[in-house]
Amino acid sequence: MAIALLRLPERVPICAKDYFNVASGVIQKLLTPAQARQVAYKVAAIELQDYFNYWHLVGPASAAKPFLVSSQRDGTVKLASGKVLSYRPYSWKSANDFTLLMSLDLHFVGWHGAWNEGRNDRFVTFTRASHGQTFSMALNTGP
Repeated sequence: MAIALLRLPERVPICAKDYFNVASGVIQKLLTPAQARQVAYKVAAIELQDYFNYWHLVGPASAAKPFLVSSQRDGTVKLASGKVLSYRPYSWKSANDFTLLMSLDLHFVGWHGAWNEGRNDRFVTFTRASHGQTFSMALNTGP
C-alpha cells in the first residue's frame, strides 16, 4: 500500500482548533516545549550548514548577506569546506532567539583570519523576526 504525502500551503487549518501546517512541515503546536526546542536546534544547525555550503560556493561576502547579522557581513576568508559536528544549548529565550555552542570542522583556502583550521567551537546566536523565516546568525568565540 503506497502512502501519498501532500504539502499544504502555509497556515492551512487542519482538523483541530488552532493547529496549523507550517511551511517548514512541522506542526509546532503538537510538540512538547522540549521537543519544540530540539526541532529549533536542529533547524538552526541545518541553516548553519547551509551557510557553510554557500560560503564555499560563492565566497564570504555573498554568503554572509542571507545568513549573518549585518555586523558580521564583511568577511574575506575563503572556505574550502565546513561541517557542523555537534551543538549544545547555551541559552534559550524563544524559538526565535537562542544561542548554541557549535562544534565545527572548517578548512580554508589561504589565510583563515580569526578562525582555526580544523576544529572550531563557536557560540552562535540564532534570531528571526517570526517563526518560519530563516535565522540571522551571529558567530562569536564567547557568549
